[in-house]
Amino acid sequence: MKKNVKRILVPGLLVLGLIIPGVVSAYTGSYSFDISARVEGSKTHSLSNESTSTTATANTYSASGSVQKSKSHYTVDLYKSLFTSYSAKFLADGYSYTKNWGKISSGTYTVNVTKNDDTGYGSRVKGSGTIDQ
Repeated sequence: MKKNVKRILVPGLLVLGLIIPGVVSAYTGSYSFDISARVEGSKTHSLSNESTSTTATANTYSASGSVQKSKSHYTVDLYKSLFTSYSAKFLADGYSYTKNWGKISSGTYTVNVTKNDDTGYGSRVKGSGTIDQ
């Protein structure tokens, strides 16, 4: 009897181990940016009517390419249309930040990133992030 239970239990647990991660994170799309003012994304993300978040990491660089002491703020916009977009404002200080927008409307979105302040001539914000559902 114990051998029959092991024959059923072990494969069953293996199948659950493969299914559950797929249910937990249905979509992860990436984006990256290197901006002095604003960039509009060209890659589209097909998203469902589910809880959606973004995680981004960026830093502020001088014109010479070194990390600046004064840090910029930047905004990540998940843009569908003039009337449907979601925004998150972060500090470009080398740390990772997450913004959860909750349930969003389903559709095709682009990611737009805007540098929100002037931290000196030629300063840039460079970073990357993910859109997660």
